Amino acid sequence: MQTRALPSLIGDRDALAIQLDGLSADQSPEDLSRILGAAFAERELYDLYLSSLVGNEKRAKALLEVFDKVRLESLCHSVKRF
Repeated sequence: MQTRALPSLIGDRDALAIQLDGLSADQSPEDLSRILGAAFAERELYDLYLSSLVGNEKRAKALLEVFDKVRLESLCHSVKRF
């Protein structure tokens, strides 16, 4: 899968929500890690995004699937180094 360019997330809650809502577990782990890293860097916006997931099980589950994929890929890379 091709790497997509990210719009700037700085100070833009809507851009962050669009990026995170657009994530899916079938994307490349590298893209997912990069997008999540950018979101984590914008902690206040990320916290607002997470609070917007309350009551929306579909969006929350989709984000958890992405986290699981990135975590599993990271774990696999760590094991391969040993």
